[in-house]
Amino acid sequence: MRVRDVYLPVSVIGAAVVLMLLQAAFLPADTGDDQLQRIMLASVRILFYVPVLLVGMGLSAMFGYPFAPAHWSALQLLSAALGPAALRGVVGGVAGDFVGMIVSVGLFLGLVGYFFNEEAVDALIAIFLVVAAHAVVTFLLMPLFTMFLA
Repeated sequence: MRVRDVYLPVSVIGAAVVLMLLQAAFLPADTGDDQLQRIMLASVRILFYVPVLLVGMGLSAMFGYPFAPAHWSALQLLSAALGPAALRGVVGGVAGDFVGMIVSVGLFLGLVGYFFNEEAVDALIAIFLVVAAHAVVTFLLMPLFTMFLA
């Protein structure tokens, strides 16, 4: 139980943060931003995951799909969000976006199935709400933040 609740999520989160920062620093970017600005944007994106997941968990609790216990579920959801996102960026940068997407969806479904195997349907509904909150941040708030940096 300790491996599923603590060790695996923390390991995935650590590996994901390292991969995201390495991707920002060393893989070629589509934009003309310099290396330091790409690292800073990746750091902000990583930091945005935590409040977004907390908002998503709150939304899922409001709609009757609470995560329990919340502190372990937050770690598991953060690792299920960061791990596939980091892997998609690295694999997509090397092998193409389609391959990166397939790999990240496979890892996401594998992590969700492993972490939330007791209440799979409730977890998928709640994770949909978390993903919706993440989409709002990714597609609305991050572009606004980028405009302020320019």
